[in-house]
Amino acid sequence: MPYINLFGRNIPVNENNYDEIKYWNERRLLTSSDDVYYEKNLEFVKGQINAGDKVLDFGPGIGRLFPAYKKCSSVSVCDISLMYKDRLLENAKREGIPFKEFKHMTEVDVIPFAFNEFDVCVCSQVLLHQKPANIVSVLFEIKRVAKKVVCISSFEPGWFYDRPYGDVFDERRGCFNYNYPSLLQSLRMKVTYLEKFQEQLFFVFVDGEGAIEDKKNV
Repeated sequence: MPYINLFGRNIPVNENNYDEIKYWNERRLLTSSDDVYYEKNLEFVKGQINAGDKVLDFGPGIGRLFPAYKKCSSVSVCDISLMYKDRLLENAKREGIPFKEFKHMTEVDVIPFAFNEFDVCVCSQVLLHQKPANIVSVLFEIKRVAKKVVCISSFEPGWFYDRPYGDVFDERRGCFNYNYPSLLQSLRMKVTYLEKFQEQLFFVFVDGEGAIEDKKNV
């Protein structure tokens, strides 16, 4: 698999050769961008969670956002990688959150939870790693399992957008840049919060006009 070095990290650069499951179960170098934006990320997520909410953290890494979940009734997590599971469980115990369970995903767009099982799904710095071939099904899936989805993703409005719904795809790119507001609108999702902060986009979306029900029946 070809790689580039981006900000000190080796990242796969070709969509066709990028196997998310293989890559994230082998990669030992954690994403560093959360360190730069940590306080802002934590503030944003805390503001979107109500006391007693059931929360799913989708792709939690080592659990950097766990301090935001202390007022929840339960916290579940799912990930395609088992690489950081031990550290994640240690962090959950240290933070004293109401941790419920960890589920391992075997497909990037199949979450092993029921329809609307959670009040909130938190998805931080995960969408930018989804291939253009998978981003739509991943968005539908994270919305399927939760009443609302809280997202943080790196976002560069001055760059071209990767497919789908973009004009250009350049295999030299390390991560993927999507026009999330436009993409969600095309999927009939309703964006209820949108904020650009430096290189990150903070947004929240919910089902709009029965989009998830339509998708379930396809």
